[in-house]
Amino acid sequence: MRYGIVKSLKNVIYKSMEYQLEKYRDRLIQCNQVVHVNDWGVKVYAVTKQPAFGAHEVLNNAIEKLPEWTKLADETPLETYKTAILIVHEAREGVWLLFNWWTGGEMLDTRLFFADYESKEIKSSGHGNGLKCIWEIEIFAHERQAWIQQVLNKFAAPDFNGYLNNAYSVNP
Repeated sequence: MRYGIVKSLKNVIYKSMEYQLEKYRDRLIQCNQVVHVNDWGVKVYAVTKQPAFGAHEVLNNAIEKLPEWTKLADETPLETYKTAILIVHEAREGVWLLFNWWTGGEMLDTRLFFADYESKEIKSSGHGNGLKCIWEIEIFAHERQAWIQQVLNKFAAPDFNGYLNNAYSVNP
């Protein structure tokens, strides 16, 4: 049954996507908060092409899912550092949610979710865990540098709080 749900979700997403190139424009990117749950620290980013972020219901639903998502991350085979990034991105076709956690020293593991604008229900995206857009990659570039500066370059005494407080934003 799960395959049928994922296949249906793919059809909804693909039907609403238009694969046309358009001129690059900065998008509003805000790290609104750090959520502490299950001994984890999670940076929460909101991204939108609108003048202001509007998918607050989906964002709040995602924050409510963090206890579940962090428990799943704890069950993965590589060591975790109980440090994660949640990106909630209002895109053309709906809201993409990327839950990413640091693992294995210098790697990010990702789970990708999607919510359409009508139902606002968060579902597995059907795209595996590898779909990222150019604005999300912009956040990852910052997070990479912050991880290097606050954690890897201080490997004997990593500054996880310093990492969590090192946030990125764009206000076009």
